[in-house]
Amino acid sequence: MEEVFNRDYVLGAKKIYLKVKAGAKQNSIDGWTTIHDKKYLKISVKSLPVKGKANEMIIEFLAEKLNLSKHNIQIKSGTSSNLKFLIINI
Repeated sequence: MEEVFNRDYVLGAKKIYLKVKAGAKQNSIDGWTTIHDKKYLKISVKSLPVKGKANEMIIEFLAEKLNLSKHNIQIKSGTSSNLKFLIINI
């Protein structure tokens, strides 16, 4: 699933920007969008953004799709926003 990632590396890991739609009917990857000259992967998750549940669902969903442990994925910024920056250790 290499196309999911930006080509930049952060401390030997991949970085990715997400635009998240919470409260969706199903978890899905919905393509790309550009915001402020950065490519964001659009994803939808079923969980509502209450008490970090949507963030947990994002990590679980991406870990499953990438066949990684949840511990390999960290939300570095945007925990209370629909725009997020993640570090993924592969």
